[in-house]
Amino acid sequence: MIFMYNTKCHFDKKTGKIEFDEMQWQIPIQAIALVKMIEVQGKRIELKIFTDLKKQNEILQQHGQKKVTKNERSVEFNISRKTTARDFLWHLKRIHHWWNCAGKNNSNPPLEIQFKN
Repeated sequence: MIFMYNTKCHFDKKTGKIEFDEMQWQIPIQAIALVKMIEVQGKRIELKIFTDLKKQNEILQQHGQKKVTKNERSVEFNISRKTTARDFLWHLKRIHHWWNCAGKNNSNPPLEIQFKN
């Protein structure tokens, strides 16, 4: 669990399984530095995820991936899915803490979260 993936997928009604079509993007969890939660016109909730670009590229290269220039990614939720957005953010914070703050050798700050209406 080094990377967080954003994929396109669909539910196959015949098999009852989720099938993955393509990967949109991936980011190293350890490189996440900031998440902004924004309510957009009362229609959707957008989580903007910012990474430390230097750290992101170091981790990508360590795992045989190409460097990237983008350090901002977004995940959107319909406004009717506020609970899902909140749960996603909670799990992201928990996983980030496990990678960056837990244990004797990890003394990084907790994930910064900003809220904006």
